[in-house]
Amino acid sequence: AVKKAAIIDNSTNIFKIPIFIVAFNLNYIDKMKVSAQSCVKNDTYNIFLQKNANMLQNILLVGLGSMAGGVARYLLSMWIKQILPSLFPWGTFIVNMSGCLLIGLLSGWLSSQPLLPIHHRLLFIIGFCGSFTTFSTFTMDNLNLLTTKTYGLFFLNTSASIVLGLLCTAIGFWLTRR
Repeated sequence: AVKKAAIIDNSTNIFKIPIFIVAFNLNYIDKMKVSAQSCVKNDTYNIFLQKNANMLQNILLVGLGSMAGGVARYLLSMWIKQILPSLFPWGTFIVNMSGCLLIGLLSGWLSSQPLLPIHHRLLFIIGFCGSFTTFSTFTMDNLNLLTTKTYGLFFLNTSASIVLGLLCTAIGFWLTRR
């Protein structure tokens, strides 16, 4: 579960940081630290090493959340396309609406939990929801509706996604504030 990276050779001025890497467990992520004092005595290097360790940790959290969100988006979209075959892009529409509700719920809940570290926001909102909600797919679907001259479906998809997306986000946020 825990690996330790190679230690520094100070004489060559190459920085190999001993970082404890803990995969997929939020309980241990808060404990991920750089033990720079054991390698380098200079405070400037210690600050540099600590900031880079925090950035790596943040990148890993966003990446893990993004991977899970992308997979969830794909699976849900494919499932919806199977049960609702149509010219209207129901898969993207439902993923976007459920993503809007989810980001509202998570934002509302996390904002009411001031003692939770930022790691939860990075993993769930920036990573998972950022990858799960598919605005770029939404715009591509709309372009396809325009190029196939299905203007009614284009206006329906665009207006319903914007209005209902905002409404779902507000409802999700409101539900956590009651």
